[in-house]
Amino acid sequence: MNVSGDIMKILLKKENVKLLLSAIIYLVLGVLFCVFLGQMVDFAETAICFVFLVVGAVLLVVYGLLPADGKIYQVLIYGIVGLVLGLLILMVRMFFIIALSALIAYGGIQSIMNSVKLKKQGGKWKGELIVGSVIVALAIVVIILNGTSTARNIIAIFLGVTFLIETAFEIYAIVKLLMLEKAKAKELQETAEIQETQEVQEVQAAEQTQEVQVAQEPVNE
Repeated sequence: MNVSGDIMKILLKKENVKLLLSAIIYLVLGVLFCVFLGQMVDFAETAICFVFLVVGAVLLVVYGLLPADGKIYQVLIYGIVGLVLGLLILMVRMFFIIALSALIAYGGIQSIMNSVKLKKQGGKWKGELIVGSVIVALAIVVIILNGTSTARNIIAIFLGVTFLIETAFEIYAIVKLLMLEKAKAKELQETAEIQETQEVQEVQAAEQTQEVQVAQEPVNE
């Protein structure tokens, strides 16, 4: 039995490939943010600014090319929002960090709210509360230190650690899928072997019955 070949077949399934690619991307991003810190935040800021400006401009052009009776105002709104966000990131250096901090704080607040729900339901809530509180506190510190390299380094470390944690989750999911697939394959193999054994036994029993009948024929005569 080729174990490595079986593992590769399982990994190359569509859903497993997605998980594997996600794990690789998260791992690369996590390492880059943890190693290059503020430089990666600057790069992310530039890339996101470029995306907003390009997408916003394209949407406005598309809106302008649409016939008067076929105007889709959502396209105009999205285009304006994209351009505004892009210009804000480009012209107001502190805006990007504030926006990221707000998103991080939102995630922390969600964790705190989840801990309250878990407490009401009698579940384990302290971990969620601690994590949420730490994240909110981190976001507040970053906003206070905004405009300094320290703030960008804190953001980079937070994003890097988050991506590495996501990598661990993706790898765990892949391992679980591998184990489930192998267990399923083993179960199918065992079922097939049992069926084959039963068929052999039935054939043998039929042959023995036939032999007994043949042996009894002269006696009956």
